[in-house]
Amino acid sequence: MHPDHPAVWQAQVSTRNGVLAHLVPVTPETIGDYCQTGITAYLEHYTQLWPEGDPSPYFNHYYREEQVARELENPAFVLGLVQVEGRHAGIFKLDLKRSSADFHPGNALFLEKIYLKKAYTGLGLGSVLMQQFCSWARAIGMKGLWLETMYKGPARSFYLKHGFRFLGTTEVPYPEVLEAEKAMWAVGIDLEP
Repeated sequence: MHPDHPAVWQAQVSTRNGVLAHLVPVTPETIGDYCQTGITAYLEHYTQLWPEGDPSPYFNHYYREEQVARELENPAFVLGLVQVEGRHAGIFKLDLKRSSADFHPGNALFLEKIYLKKAYTGLGLGSVLMQQFCSWARAIGMKGLWLETMYKGPARSFYLKHGFRFLGTTEVPYPEVLEAEKAMWAVGIDLEP
């Protein structure tokens, strides 16, 4: 398998209740869709992290089209759109090079971003997306999948329910984020061969 080939990172997944989603890599033509979908999903879930609910420092870093274009050129990153019924339901970003010192060092796939718009949460998409990311990680020879999640909120319990384990604590790396909201957990799931 060639992990840098975009076709590798495509999939069709279906939830138990029949929601069908397509995971497609971002292309230069869909950078704007990726940025807008990421901003929309983030605004629906994470404004409480920022003074006056303003996450513009985060958007200015991660959702400028020229920044995303640079990331697309970097073989360490896989950026994707989650589509449901032809609509953009969410985004994801995988980092093939980021390593955890304590969790399968150099041999675990890092899930940097997974944001779904609120209208697409609670449908079982999160569960099937995690299964797909684990499948991709196994296919490229990884022994684990890991990510960082907010200490507060429902995401942490979602990951624990899906077999992830606590790896350590960290925090949001932006000085603008409210102090009371900075705490994060690193969690990982061991993958069977």
